[in-house]
Amino acid sequence: MTETTTKSLYEQSLKDFYIEEIADVLAASISGGAGAKVNANAAASGDLTFAGAYAKTYAEQIADVGSIAFGYGASIAFGDNPTSSVKVTGTGDRVFGYTASETGSQISLSQGLVLAIDWK
Repeated sequence: MTETTTKSLYEQSLKDFYIEEIADVLAASISGGAGAKVNANAAASGDLTFAGAYAKTYAEQIADVGSIAFGYGASIAFGDNPTSSVKVTGTGDRVFGYTASETGSQISLSQGLVLAIDWK
């Protein structure tokens, strides 16, 4: 064998070793999880306007049970052509989401919440 061939076989065996090693570690350590995502937007035009949006998410690992994630969002717009929206998504074994919007001639309100649960 030449030095190049020996080196190539050695490098290939190292790559195989590390790929298998990483795959074993990932398989043992990834047990899933719950996640929540909230996107809140508001916009208005005109002389007298106000637009505001708020979004908050929280996730917690619960020992020997799994994890839970919660998200909430709200938006309000006041003025000419007001628009507001809240979008919620979640990942987990069970995901519960709710959104509501109300738009009038000069005001728009939106809110939403999401709850995601992931069991081990």
